[in-house]
Amino acid sequence: MTSINSIKVYSRESCAPCKTVKAYLENKRKRYSEIDIDQDPTAFQEATKLSGVFTTPQTVVTKTVDGVVMQDVIVGFNPTRLSTI
Repeated sequence: MTSINSIKVYSRESCAPCKTVKAYLENKRKRYSEIDIDQDPTAFQEATKLSGVFTTPQTVVTKTVDGVVMQDVIVGFNPTRLSTI
């Protein structure tokens, strides 16, 4: 059994794909928290450590699968992967 614990979107104000990811999640009625890396530069380091890339948006999905907590990182606007949330 899988349950979503949290969704975080690392974004910046001037990022068009970031706005697209947030609109997609809102359209799907998914609750998420937004981390603006321009306001919190250490958050960008955190996201980069998870994904290995220096870009936004990065969507971090924390979920529990059969009792094991896992994180998926979706880089950019990827509707195929976002649809699995």
